[in-house]
Amino acid sequence: MMSPIKINRTEESLYIQNGGGQKLAYVYFSDSLTRQQTMKRLSPEAAEMVAKIMARALRDAVER
Repeated sequence: MMSPIKINRTEESLYIQNGGGQKLAYVYFSDSLTRQQTMKRLSPEAAEMVAKIMARALRDAVER
């Protein structure tokens, strides 16, 4: 059985990784309000919420 899906953080993104090390999705964010508006980036808090929802959905899909 593979280890659980993990959320990892870099300077400007969160990525979801499976137990085999494959990166499944990225969620980009910025602390800068200007960059959030011009580049359509999420706030760090919103990005974390989205990544958690995605990871939960992926875990549920694997368990079925």
